Amino acid sequence: MDFRFDGDEIVSYADADLLPIDEEQGWAAALQIKRGGGQTETKKRQADERGLRAARMTLASYLRQKGYRDVDYAEAGVIDIYGQSGYARDLVIPKSGIDAFFGVTVTLAIDEVTAVMREALNAELNALLRPIISNFGKIESPTSSAAAGIEPTVRLRGRRAMLGIDVPAMPKAPRNRPN
Repeated sequence: MDFRFDGDEIVSYADADLLPIDEEQGWAAALQIKRGGGQTETKKRQADERGLRAARMTLASYLRQKGYRDVDYAEAGVIDIYGQSGYARDLVIPKSGIDAFFGVTVTLAIDEVTAVMREALNAELNALLRPIISNFGKIESPTSSAAAGIEPTVRLRGRRAMLGIDVPAMPKAPRNRPN
């Protein structure tokens, strides 16, 4: 949703994860969904709150311009699944209030979607982390590699080591020994 100023120049916009429209009741809402278990960063939260409050004032008019002629009232807010997002109370719809907000039971569907998302995320994380975890604790010996006719390698510390990236060992500089 864009908020326009001075012709077609966009000054600001607000993201909505969900835009339910009930033409029979003349109602719509622009909603963000927060599933995280912690507070949203202050700057982002303040910008989101400002955008959602602007959406409250402009959404019904915007939707009428888009052909939803019977929408007279609009709401905007944050569905805060775990109740820890830190958004202003007047914008938050806690998980316990979602069904009342919509006037129908939706929390069961949300819980089912959350379970599917969690399972998919866990599967992806396991696939991504398995190679990294398998490289923890592995140390290659340059002498055993050289004996096998393999160019010695060293493991770099930091990100490359975690990802198991090998780089050729740098040749040792000769030491200048005093006579």
